[in-house]
Amino acid sequence: MPNAVDAARARIDELVEELNEHSYRYHVLDAPIIDDTQYDTLYRELGALEAEHPEYVREDSPTQRVGEKVGGDFPTVVHRMPMLSLANARDEHELRAWQLRNLRMLGLGDDDDPAAQDAAALGAGLRYVTEPKIDGLAMSLTYERGRFVRAVTRGDGTQGEDVTHNVRTIRSVPMRLRAPDGSSSPIPELVEVRGEVYLSRSGFEQLNEQRLADGLPVFMNPRNAAAGTIRQHDPALAAQRPLGFFAYSLAGGSRDADLPSHGAAMDWLGEVGFRTSPEHRVHDTLAEVYARCGEWEQRRPTLDFDIDGVVVKV
Repeated sequence: MPNAVDAARARIDELVEELNEHSYRYHVLDAPIIDDTQYDTLYRELGALEAEHPEYVREDSPTQRVGEKVGGDFPTVVHRMPMLSLANARDEHELRAWQLRNLRMLGLGDDDDPAAQDAAALGAGLRYVTEPKIDGLAMSLTYERGRFVRAVTRGDGTQGEDVTHNVRTIRSVPMRLRAPDGSSSPIPELVEVRGEVYLSRSGFEQLNEQRLADGLPVFMNPRNAAAGTIRQHDPALAAQRPLGFFAYSLAGGSRDADLPSHGAAMDWLGEVGFRTSPEHRVHDTLAEVYARCGEWEQRRPTLDFDIDGVVVKV
């Protein structure tokens, strides 16, 4: 029969798993199955057990999201793969010019006719993915053996700042990757996830209301608020602000090469615990892409997050 210490360790493990599952359902799936009071009761029980048995505190425990203050400048980290900026296309003509450059680069044709371009791309098996470009702060997250170890800003594209202490407070950033449904394969040794840290419009309004009540200057827009929060030295402050994270790609890890397409990579990211860029869609032709861009432009005022365009990927 297990002694009291063994029972406490088992209960800590049970509570960590249960609370992380509830956090995932709430912050990623938007489908909670318990209310805030029930969650808080479990959280307090875990905190009390960890205080009695600090040797059994797990790195992925929800109580460990908020760490100590950091001092001085943030460390600089070189990206394994550069975080490149995106090319802009303001209308259908510029979108077609981008497609033609891609076809030429791949040796698939040099025809200015849109129908011929679409036929050449379709015949070569090319497809296009569209997803809204969240107006936030680009971030690279590194996982080793399934555990979150580092968050780095885009910086100049080659290197960025280590802001792990603040990003780990974001509830939609998993501390440990989930095993994909129906998969017997272990989580890879190294996974690097690219995405966007953002602040929702509703969260931004609540934040500014609180700042006004506290006699503090308000933020100009959600992006500035998110960027300012990420660069704070005190993670306790970041934890008080409702930041979110949308994953939009895999890069520089040991998993991305095994997936046949960007769509497959997005599906995998969703399976292991990330909220992915909303409503990514696959298209056969550039005409479909341009129509989808128009749909997002019409929907922009109704969204709870700011976007500054639509990302198109081959």
